[in-house]
Amino acid sequence: MVDIANKIEVLKNNLEEIDRGLGLIDFQNFDNQLFLINEKINSVRNLRTELLKKYNITELKKYNDNLNDKTKQIQFKFDNLIKEYKSLVFDISSKLIQIENKKKLVNYSR
Repeated sequence: MVDIANKIEVLKNNLEEIDRGLGLIDFQNFDNQLFLINEKINSVRNLRTELLKKYNITELKKYNDNLNDKTKQIQFKFDNLIKEYKSLVFDISSKLIQIENKKKLVNYSR
C-alpha cells in the first residue's frame, strides 16, 4: 500500500509540473517548455500504465478525486493555449494577406 501511495504522489507531482509548465509557455520558450511538458506527459502515461497493471481499479479509485481535477485543469489549459495560438496565427496570416494585397496593388498601379 505504501508503494501505491508513493507512485500516486509521483503522479501528482508530475501533473503539477505539467500544469506549471503550461502556465510558463510563451513565444520565447514555447519549444523548450512543450518538450519538457511532453516528457512529463509520457512519464505520467507510463506510470499510469504501470499502476493499472499492478493494482485493482477499486484500489486506484481511492486516489482518483484529486487526479481527475488536476487532469481536467491541464486539459483546459491545453485547450486555451491552442485557442490562443490559433487566434494569433490567424491574425498574423490576415496581416500577411493584407500586405501581399497591398504589394499587388502597388505593382498594378505602376
